[in-house]
This record gives sequence, structure tokens and C-alpha cells, in this order.
Amino acid sequence: MIRILIDLALVFLIPFAAYAAYQAYAQKDPRAAFRMTQGPFVRLTIIGLAMCIGSIVLTELLRPPHAGGYDRAVWKDGKLIEGKAK
Repeated sequence: MIRILIDLALVFLIPFAAYAAYQAYAQKDPRAAFRMTQGPFVRLTIIGLAMCIGSIVLTELLRPPHAGGYDRAVWKDGKLIEGKAK
């Protein structure tokens, strides 16, 4: 679960990194990337969220369908039969 969150956080930060790289290149100053005082933060945030949602949707659409299932644990004849994946 933590890997998924880290992956999504990195996808979210891609527009910010691209904007910072563009600022550094356009102003010919590597420190310009750290001076984002007039940056389009709302647009970058919306683009980052759209990329996160798109990556989640594409991941689910491209994943093969689940063929099996899960049999839950049950009591049968006084014994506990453990759950198992099919």
C-alpha cells in the first residue's frame, strides 16, 4: 500500500518538477526552480490530480480480470475451515 502511495505522489509531483525545470531553463539560472513565487500552482495541482486519477483508472482498466475469488472462513461440523483464495 505504501508503494502505491509513493507512486501516486511521484506522479502528482511530475507537473511541478517539469515547471521548475522549465523555469530554470528559461531564466538560465538553476536557482530559479526554487523561486516559484509567481507559479501557476492551481493549474499544476489540477494537472497532477488528473494524472493521478488517470493512472489509477488506466491501471484498473489494463489489469486482467479476477478469475478466482475468496472463500471465507466458516464453521462446519464444529471445526473452523480456514478461508482460501481460489
